[in-house]
Amino acid sequence: MAPNLHIEVDGHFYSVPYPLVKRQVDVRLSATTVEVLHQGQRVASHVRSPRRGGYTTVTSHLPERLLRWAHTIGPATAAVTAQLLGARRHPQQAFNTCFGVLRLSTSDSEAHLEAACTRALTLGTVSYKSLAMILEKGLDQRPLPTLEASSLPPDHANLRGAEYDH
Repeated sequence: MAPNLHIEVDGHFYSVPYPLVKRQVDVRLSATTVEVLHQGQRVASHVRSPRRGGYTTVTSHLPERLLRWAHTIGPATAAVTAQLLGARRHPQQAFNTCFGVLRLSTSDSEAHLEAACTRALTLGTVSYKSLAMILEKGLDQRPLPTLEASSLPPDHANLRGAEYDH
């Protein structure tokens, strides 16, 4: 089983309950149904799909643990996790990325990961690669950049304000 909560059957991916990730499961197929069995007990049943590369996911199979873990680290980490999940048409495709991000808290501290997530959200660079680089370079411990007045364009007669009527 792939560590992203799905098993592949005839080129289509079907969810299994999160506690069974990386566990051995059996599959029973009919023309219309995919049944997933663990130790002889049915743990999931899906309508069989002919769509190769597609995903069929039962919401109750989603890992609440992933979201709880993110929230225990901090609000920025939870926001990054939610953004990563929301960025995909099928949120389950972001599970590996989310787990990778959360595992960064084991090599660095949770406080460092939370600071890195805050920086990534502020800069709009939310990705595993970006967070790993922020932590690697110690940028999580530096002050966030601010937009100084000198970096703003000066008032100019050719600039249109909110009152502009076209």
